Amino acid sequence: MENVKCKMRRSIVALCIFLVPAMAQGATYIIGAVPDHVRVGQEVELKLGIDTEGEKVNVFEVQAVLPEGIAFSRFVKEQSAVNFWVKGPEYNEENRTVSFVGGVPGGLAGTVVLLGVVVKPEKTGTYTIGITDESRAYLNDGLGTPAPLRFQDTTIVVQGRARLLPWCWLPMGFSRER
Repeated sequence: MENVKCKMRRSIVALCIFLVPAMAQGATYIIGAVPDHVRVGQEVELKLGIDTEGEKVNVFEVQAVLPEGIAFSRFVKEQSAVNFWVKGPEYNEENRTVSFVGGVPGGLAGTVVLLGVVVKPEKTGTYTIGITDESRAYLNDGLGTPAPLRFQDTTIVVQGRARLLPWCWLPMGFSRER
């Protein structure tokens, strides 16, 4: 009986030694919202990015879903690390999905922004926006090996519309007239 327990412990230790490094590798698709607390109608830029977690990745296939109550406005590519668009950013109104396929010759490692997506909340509430598990990333290994992926969603809290102050509440020295 003692021998069986000893073998079982060794098996568990060996399993941990081999599995933990395998689980630690991969990449994480991330969505961040700037700002994340807004009012109805206020623009929010979603930053779709990736943390390669030490891997060198060169192709990104991304699909994110916008929930009902969040309206698509436009794409922002100025800060994108992607310099080759296989399939440019698209918004599918029927499925409420944002998708694109892009790449970086030679690959990249680290945490980078892949695309900005500007949205406008249409009603109050708390909304979770995520990248779907249909998304892919491929290692820069010459073989097109899919990178193991994780996904990090973001939450936007939307409050009522901003109140407009009557013109008489303007600070001294300001005029309503132009």
